Amino acid sequence: MEVKMQYVVDLEDIPSEVSDLLPGHGVLGSILNRLRDNLAEKNVEHAILDFQEAKREIYLLNRRILDLEGVAQGYLNIVHSRDTEPASFEGIEESEDVVMVEE
Repeated sequence: MEVKMQYVVDLEDIPSEVSDLLPGHGVLGSILNRLRDNLAEKNVEHAILDFQEAKREIYLLNRRILDLEGVAQGYLNIVHSRDTEPASFEGIEESEDVVMVEE
């Protein structure tokens, strides 16, 4: 089951938060190494399972990267809008462009 999570961070902390949420390459690397080993041993049945597992991991990585790209774009939208707006922000609500990251 998948759920959406959201939490609040200070605007200036968003780039470091995005960096912290970037996926590592450990799981996919392990799968690909196992895949290579299975192919070298001509164990094609297990290799096919590894291909399927690699595709799923790539899908999950891609989805996470797309989410983080959206957060980064929302951050830029806020920063650019602040640069072009008048100096006074009284009465202006904060943008909700950057609020959610799927886990």
